[in-house]
Amino acid sequence: MGKVVKYGTRVTVTGKQENGWIEITSPEPGWIWKSRTKNTCQNQE
Repeated sequence: MGKVVKYGTRVTVTGKQENGWIEITSPEPGWIWKSRTKNTCQNQE
């Protein structure tokens, strides 16, 4: 279990993905579940 990134927080991704997880470098280095990033990625509508 890790830390929770607050909803709406901008994250910086490394581009590395593994089994539905995306590696991030900020606000904390680690991994986030891909489906949780749909409102913070470049693909905003």
